[in-house]
Amino acid sequence: EKIDDHIRITIEDTATVISRDQLETIFTPFLSREDPLTRDTGAMGLGLLACKEIIENHKGEIWAESAGQGSRFLFTLPYSVRKDSNTRL
Repeated sequence: EKIDDHIRITIEDTATVISRDQLETIFTPFLSREDPLTRDTGAMGLGLLACKEIIENHKGEIWAESAGQGSRFLFTLPYSVRKDSNTRL
């Protein structure tokens, strides 16, 4: 979705509900959700932190929302058209 000079991407699922407390710390390194279905995956809790740093280094923002059934991860990135061509960045 294009919003002013940014593009917003939304990724949704209908299976995982993230609690309000978890939403506040979801981008903290080495914190994984306590979920019996994923506990044995060996996850280090760095994936969302890596996403956050990449997006913020490109002047964007990332956040998560959860309500009812499922969760959403949203991020924005700047959008512009180069003046020397029609190439969109």
